[in-house]
Amino acid sequence: MWPFFYTKKSKPAESRGTSLANPAGIAQLLGYSLSGTSVAVTDKTVLGLSPAWAAIRLLSETVASMDLGVYSWDESNEGYKSNYGHPLNALISSRPHPHYSKFDFLQALVANACLGNGYARIHRDADFRPYALELLPPSSVTQEIDDRGELYYIVQGVIGQKVVNLRLLPYEIIHIKGVTFNGLTGERITLVHRENISSSLAAQKYADTYFNKGAHLSGVVSTDMTLDKEQRENAKDAFRDAYSGMENVGKTAILDSGLKYTRIGSTPQEAALIDFRNLSVEESSRIFKVPVHMLSGMHRATFNNIEQQSLEFRQYGLPTWTEKIEQEFNYKLFTTKEFARRRAFSMFDYTQIQMADTTATAALISAGVQNGIFTANEFRKRFKLPQDPDGNRLYIQKNMTPVDRVDDEIDKQISGDGQTDNTNNGDAQGTETGG
Repeated sequence: MWPFFYTKKSKPAESRGTSLANPAGIAQLLGYSLSGTSVAVTDKTVLGLSPAWAAIRLLSETVASMDLGVYSWDESNEGYKSNYGHPLNALISSRPHPHYSKFDFLQALVANACLGNGYARIHRDADFRPYALELLPPSSVTQEIDDRGELYYIVQGVIGQKVVNLRLLPYEIIHIKGVTFNGLTGERITLVHRENISSSLAAQKYADTYFNKGAHLSGVVSTDMTLDKEQRENAKDAFRDAYSGMENVGKTAILDSGLKYTRIGSTPQEAALIDFRNLSVEESSRIFKVPVHMLSGMHRATFNNIEQQSLEFRQYGLPTWTEKIEQEFNYKLFTTKEFARRRAFSMFDYTQIQMADTTATAALISAGVQNGIFTANEFRKRFKLPQDPDGNRLYIQKNMTPVDRVDDEIDKQISGDGQTDNTNNGDAQGTETGG
């Protein structure tokens, strides 16, 4: 049925240079910026914007630091079970490639995906089992759909000091997308948010020029006297040497010979540099879905909203990336029989992140179990721990008595002469009756 969903098209002509149908290619050829400013917006320049760098680093390093392994579903205990012996466990949880660790692999994969798309090639052995995952530069990967509707990944360029020209099927590529509107590719941040990023980069460049290259006239020194050229140069040099520069900030100027100093420049606050920098933090927060305080934007932070935003980041920010990685790994690394029957699949472990607030977590577990709301096994399942044979019973706080034994305990206390059980010096009184 694939041909019915795609229009038939001829095979694209081979391209050996910059395409004139590509606006970005024309801009690159002529040396212009599509943003309408003198600041070019590329993946590299975005990384030079400190809030964007912080957001990408936070997302990619947080995901990379989480435990990732192979699990299976234990039907007898109705819980997840670590499958350490699976052939893919070491590949996923430890060393995806001889050149980099699992942390470096996931960090680079998610960092590239934050800008649009993250790619990795799946290398398979003679038995079709994956044995290595190789990171691919996003700039070297394009997609192509043939006349039959088959999707291919075209990998071209110099990768690892080798010239590569490959045409790979989807099962040979791990593809983690950013925000996507067609399900095939992620939208590139540098194109969608070009104007926002360009403005932030321009403000950053202006701030650098403001402080380092004298992009402003700070003031004038005037006098009613008539000075010749040499006197003007001497006065200018003396005033500059004595009072200009960062090391002379805050000094008091002492002028004589009728000289007067008038400030005509603007302070950083008057030049709106502080507002520009704060705005770039907020823009990066919105673009990458990271709380402002995690990007060091603390001007509106309070203890209460920081705590709430941190919880929202763990609830709404991280799962969007871990779910993408889990689904891509499960579909392309495991066999259909393994994954469909839940015999083997990859899964991130959220235990460390959920346990960040140990006091609140302990209070939740204690209140839930002691008041008969949750069983112990329900919490053990949440933290991916094996099920306990006695962990499916509900308890209440009366000496942790099982709910189904409360009536028995009451009958034991009301015994013999109809008197309730009392204690004397720690010894139980009354006679236990059969129930």
